[in-house]
Amino acid sequence: MEKADLLEMVKQLSSKELKELCKEHGLKGFSGLKHDALAKFACENLSLPEEELKEMVYRLLEDKLLCKVRDAGDYFLTKRVEIKYVDEELAKGSVGGYSVTVNNLGSDNFSYICDEKCQDFLYQVRKGRYPYCKHYPALVAELVLKGFLDPEKTRINFIEGRVLEELLSLVEQRRKEEAVPLEVSGRTIEDDLHMLREDYLEISRQNQALARSKYHDTAENVFEMMTDRAFQLLDFDNIRRRKTQGWDLILIAGRATPPYIAVAECKTAAGGIYSHVVKDEDYLVRLRSYCIEMVKNKLVGAYRDYVKYCLVVAPAFDPRVEELAPKFRRLAEGIRLSFWPAEVILDLVVRYRENPVVLQTVLEDCFAKERIITREDIDEAFSRSEAEIDALTERARRKLRQRFEQFSQIAADTCFIKLDTMIMQSMINDIIEILEPELLVKGKVGALGVETIYLKHDYWAIWDRLTRGLQEEYTQLLREESFFQTKRTEFKDELLKFLGT
Repeated sequence: MEKADLLEMVKQLSSKELKELCKEHGLKGFSGLKHDALAKFACENLSLPEEELKEMVYRLLEDKLLCKVRDAGDYFLTKRVEIKYVDEELAKGSVGGYSVTVNNLGSDNFSYICDEKCQDFLYQVRKGRYPYCKHYPALVAELVLKGFLDPEKTRINFIEGRVLEELLSLVEQRRKEEAVPLEVSGRTIEDDLHMLREDYLEISRQNQALARSKYHDTAENVFEMMTDRAFQLLDFDNIRRRKTQGWDLILIAGRATPPYIAVAECKTAAGGIYSHVVKDEDYLVRLRSYCIEMVKNKLVGAYRDYVKYCLVVAPAFDPRVEELAPKFRRLAEGIRLSFWPAEVILDLVVRYRENPVVLQTVLEDCFAKERIITREDIDEAFSRSEAEIDALTERARRKLRQRFEQFSQIAADTCFIKLDTMIMQSMINDIIEILEPELLVKGKVGALGVETIYLKHDYWAIWDRLTRGLQEEYTQLLREESFFQTKRTEFKDELLKFLGT
């Protein structure tokens, strides 16, 4: 490759990426250079073989395309892609209100045009920095999902290798959500847990080399992704950020009663301690905007009342941040601010997956503490949850014994306990009242008069302990009845009548 061609390829990297490259290889004297001069400086001073440099640039460019596909997921996974027209040569669609036209997909005559409102297309794609904007892979993913495009038979321009794998993973995720049968199904719990154990703390400390080499993205974006996965492993329903500015995550505690919502900001820190929050006077105002203008004010009715908490996630915090929490509450209409160190979140996730018994209602106390969350807070959450589960199980056992003893006095003999469906339904309803709302929620009676029950299946470990307790109690009741019941059976009474004895 000619040096001029290599320089043009290197120019496709951003200034930030070029500086990372120079810094990683120990170069100095480049901080004041503008983009083109920086690219030339890197080409002339990096002590790398040409092929190795070329491979490195290809990898960084591929990482950019991966980011475009991930951004496309914001439209594709939220079903904001509509196919307008498709034939062998032309595909037209709307992606989040942006018009996209693709010509000759899979051929050398390929071209595509995005809406004139798309700044990325106007200023990045047309200038040659990227081959496409995020709206193109979103439309392609929809074409694959709807069966108009088969990646095994048709080459997808500029989407291949790892980029294609990422796009197909979005399609698979959408199919799972829409209950389309797949060969692979279920959550990737073990993989996510392994990832967090290995790299979460390192990424939180802004290890760009690890983020680029292993996850093909910046440390900031990887940390946000990992924090999202961490709270998913805690059985929160999360919403990821769709825009470059604003909140990073919305955590939805839908299993709590009542539900609550927490707005999360994820921050890495190369030094291990995130202190910007105490240095920037406008930081609280920005957090307030995330919570109020960007979330709460966009909701209606009871949903607005669910927005109760804001949290900042970072490797560690300057202790002075705790002074900001009361100020934020006054500024943000009563929303409480807490600070979550990465190592505490990791500890919580690991312990929860080993013993998933922490109730989201109990965990809410951590969000409300208005200080830096510690391991002692996590210990307290587990201890309190254990105590509440034991108390819940004991109440259910007592109710079962009470009702059993009531009907066994009049409907039992030395052989049988006679039950009818009304008695059984009454006993079940009593147990349901005890378990609501911690483990289940009763729905409204429909037009046909059928009452629905919503079981919280993520609390399966709690259900296991509860049902074992009820099983033990029921078995003990039967045992006692077997040992102490003396009333004759109807069968024996009939025989005695015939025998006259």
